[in-house]
Amino acid sequence: MTINDKILQFLAENKISFTEIAKERGVTTQAISQLLKKKNAQLDFVLWLVERNPEIDLNLLLKPGKVISIVAETKPVYGNWVDRQA
Repeated sequence: MTINDKILQFLAENKISFTEIAKERGVTTQAISQLLKKKNAQLDFVLWLVERNPEIDLNLLLKPGKVISIVAETKPVYGNWVDRQA
């Protein structure tokens, strides 16, 4: 599963259209389509997508092979270590 396959799966699951992305990026829908047809998306697009969707786990996105989802699991917050030392 390529990075683009994972991105396309994420977009489909979250009902994010190429048109919506194109408007935000200031490019045409065809440009987004062509970008995602390549084997791997350009780094600037990947970073933009992760910045726009902080729930995406960059490690899962870049991990080789198939993953169930690129959305990070929520991690429990236990408080600040310094606070517990006092």
